[in-house]
Amino acid sequence: MPRRVAVVGFGPKALFALDHLARAAADADLEFEVAVFEPHPVVGAGPVYDPRQPRCLRMNFASKHVDAGGGAPPFVEWARRHDPEAADPEGFAPRASVGAYLHVAALQVLDRLRERGSVALHPRRAVRVHTRGDQWIVDGSDGRRVVADEVLIATGHGSRRIDADRRPEADGGVYPVARELSASRVPPGSSVAIRGMGLTALDAVVVLSRRPAELRPDRLLLFSRTGRPMLPKLAPGARAADADEIVDPARGAMAQAGSVRELVRALLQGASDLLRTMGRHPHAAASVLHVLMTSARRSARRPLPRTALRRGIAIARGERCWDAERALGEAWRTLYPTVVDWHGRHAFSRRERSTFRRLCRELERLAFGPPIEVAETLMRGVDEGWVDLSVAVDPVLESDGSGWSLRSDGHRRDADRLVDAVLVGPGIAPSPSPLFRALLRAGHVRVQDGWNGAEVMGDATAIGSDGTPTSGLAVIGRPTEGSVLGNDTLDRSLHPHASAWADRVVARALPIRPELQPT
Repeated sequence: MPRRVAVVGFGPKALFALDHLARAAADADLEFEVAVFEPHPVVGAGPVYDPRQPRCLRMNFASKHVDAGGGAPPFVEWARRHDPEAADPEGFAPRASVGAYLHVAALQVLDRLRERGSVALHPRRAVRVHTRGDQWIVDGSDGRRVVADEVLIATGHGSRRIDADRRPEADGGVYPVARELSASRVPPGSSVAIRGMGLTALDAVVVLSRRPAELRPDRLLLFSRTGRPMLPKLAPGARAADADEIVDPARGAMAQAGSVRELVRALLQGASDLLRTMGRHPHAAASVLHVLMTSARRSARRPLPRTALRRGIAIARGERCWDAERALGEAWRTLYPTVVDWHGRHAFSRRERSTFRRLCRELERLAFGPPIEVAETLMRGVDEGWVDLSVAVDPVLESDGSGWSLRSDGHRRDADRLVDAVLVGPGIAPSPSPLFRALLRAGHVRVQDGWNGAEVMGDATAIGSDGTPTSGLAVIGRPTEGSVLGNDTLDRSLHPHASAWADRVVARALPIRPELQPT
């Protein structure tokens, strides 16, 4: 009998896994029955890379790194033929274009799987995954049921619900922008408070900025807990061409680190070496990181948000020399593959987990910010007066039933609508989706104390509540954040779990060959 595989969620991570499964099955001359549950109509892309979204929403990842693998060419090569405007290897392509590419690759993978057996695509959500004897059962939202020997869960942003402590409840979100940011929901002339200053909030600013001036909201009030904007990506002329070589000694030290403290020391070595090559004081990186890790929310220790934004843009354009924040961000970005590998090998204490999570959160703002053009769109809004950062730092937020008031640092602003631009966090805890809540209760998956994600082995096999692998159940991508680091990327080379899962599934499907006994 062909091995039966059920896949829950078919975004990029599932695409990578199924691509490798198709190739491994062909090499082993095996057949599989594959059932895929994906409610989004564009398989392979999912909501994040939906080809129908506006082209002004761009990747946060250079186009040259996008490669769906399998039978599809790298994205840049595909774009040269199908979307030349998105073909700059160093550029940040529209997410819609990348989504179209991923969808084409997904259809090719499904065709190759059909050559090795059968494929059933269920355009609905899986609501429950459970066992019956040694078999796995996947229940769809329409009541239909699939029986499988192997289940791969790759539910991405749908793995976790909004944290219960995010109060008050907003009037709406950002995605899909055609609905959430439409003129009926964000009317011209209105005042809109946007909770969050990360990439999602910047998407909202970009979309609304493209309206004619007379149709824009009168004011956007951006705010977050810290009020600190993300550092924009460096323009080509402002990059350190030899940054990878400069931080190479730090890379070696980081790979050998025995604790989070030693990892931080290696990071500071890399940032200090970058500052030194630019004639800046190398010890500034340590001082700034200390402030970020211990006093980041003290208003007396940070510049005004608009000042920080303007300085970050000037550095990104090469108009100002790098500061310590920029050096820390570039060191973290350049060393990130080493960080991911180190994280996968290191046995964390509970205290280390807390410190490491804080380190990642602070450095994400410095290392993985928006393209420079997006930051400049925000700055233009501030200069023109329709983007207001006066209450950006952790304001007191109150509602009178018909609107909102925001108070921060002696300023008060009123808003007609509150938009939540803080996406549901990675992992599955503390507020799992119903699917993962049931798996946790059954003991099929567990979350280690101090992390948010489902614990998995190197081949994506889930770890159960008793600490042993759960045979036949695998979790990949965003639901595993913490157990695995850095899942929000299209870089296939960063994590081996997709290919390792496919190899394990094929190995388990191989017929058992009796050993020859000596006569």
